[in-house]
Amino acid sequence: VPSLLRRGVLPHLNGSDYLLVEFYYDTPPNEIRRGLESIRAEGCIPVLAHPERYHAVQETPQLAGDWFRDGVVLQVNKGSVLGRLGKASFRAAAWILSHGFAHVLASDAHGAEVRTTRLDYLRELIENQFDPEYAEILLETNPKNIIRNLPILRAD
Repeated sequence: VPSLLRRGVLPHLNGSDYLLVEFYYDTPPNEIRRGLESIRAEGCIPVLAHPERYHAVQETPQLAGDWFRDGVVLQVNKGSVLGRLGKASFRAAAWILSHGFAHVLASDAHGAEVRTTRLDYLRELIENQFDPEYAEILLETNPKNIIRNLPILRAD
């Protein structure tokens, strides 16, 4: 990945410094950390897709907090928050959100009928369970800041 980044081969989110990354769900945590560090060493800001779905985070949720503190943007999926992707993903997503470690909520859309881009009921859920300001940061402010290549906000 670092050599691909140096050659400009990997597309960044809207041409920004942010790079959407994901790992296999069973990737060991030390490999995830090394991968994230190598991306950051190239001057990119990793946006880690669905950390709550990684087995390592499901077993040790504090890993997500470590990555958060290291400057990794954590993007939690709608399906996990709503409990549609299994109990382990649901519990890990709830832990990440309750500790203020999520930066973005996303749909992980796979089509118009399944795993859609619709997020309105997710906003309502986050507003009711946490705070309207947290929902705004996760669903509006940080996604806009990413595509504008601006710093993301932390909810902590």
